[in-house]
This record gives sequence, structure tokens and C-alpha cells, in this order.
Amino acid sequence: TSITGRYLSGRASIDAPAKRRPVTRKTSRLKFRGVTKHNLQKVNVDIPLQRLVCLSGVSGSGKSTLLDHGIHQGLLNHRYQVTEDAAVFAGLWLAINHPFIFLALLIVFLLFLIWALPKLWRAIKAVFGKIRSWLGKNVESEASSAGHVVGPAGKPGALASENSTSDTKQ
Repeated sequence: TSITGRYLSGRASIDAPAKRRPVTRKTSRLKFRGVTKHNLQKVNVDIPLQRLVCLSGVSGSGKSTLLDHGIHQGLLNHRYQVTEDAAVFAGLWLAINHPFIFLALLIVFLLFLIWALPKLWRAIKAVFGKIRSWLGKNVESEASSAGHVVGPAGKPGALASENSTSDTKQ
């Protein structure tokens, strides 16, 4: 059996400490106020330091949300570490602290879009035109191999006499 199995079955045990450290009003704590995320709404939490603390609750009560989004990101924010998308925060910081630079960069970005989008649109049309012509050739070859006559402009169902007379006139 494993070591864990021995503890679970009761064959091995760890004695409780002779003296426990009580949690009093003077005990240092991590304090989180107004944690709001998903199903947590304005939750206040005090976690005593230098103690074994367990987070428990029924399924869906917000344990992971509290730990991941409340406690972990709260500690990262306290250390001034970015916990969300850096580009969003950088843009917001620039817009708030340097609005003229932000507006200038926004105008440059919009001018770039105005310049680039027509070129991008032409490239997309060219690619789809190549795909359309390739698919059109496949439709003609499938129709002719199936015994159907393909008329002008690739329309199936044209009469053979129409194709032959139009070919001789040209």
C-alpha cells in the first residue's frame, strides 16, 4: 500500500500539535474587500497569516473564483504586476495620462486603416477570383465528363448545335 493509503486507512497518523497558534484580533491578515467576479458579489475576506487556511464550500459557490480572481490577482495588483491584457492597460494609461499623444496615435492608426483596407480588399477579391475560376473549371470538367454539354459562360444544358454554330461563327 502507499503512504497516502496508510494515512487514509488510519494505520498511520500525525499527532496534533501540543500548542496551536490561535487567531486573535492581533493576528496579521490579508484583507480583501468588495471582491466581485462571476457569482461573487462584494465579498469581504480576511485570511490569517502564518496559519493553515482551507477554502471550502459547495460546488459552484465561487471558491476557485475567489482564489484565482480575488486573492491571486489582488496580490499581483498589490505588487503592481499586470494581471490582464497589457495592451488594454497600456492604451488606457496613455489615454488618461497623455490624451494628446493618444489622439495622435489614434489618428495615425485610422489613417493606416484607410490606406490599407482598399489594398487588403483588392487582395481578398483576387484570391477569391482565383478560387472561383478554379472551381469553375472543375464544374465544366465534371459536367463534360458526365455527358452533359456545357454551353457559353459555363452554363450546363446548352444544345450541342448551339455550341457548334457559335464556334464556327467565331
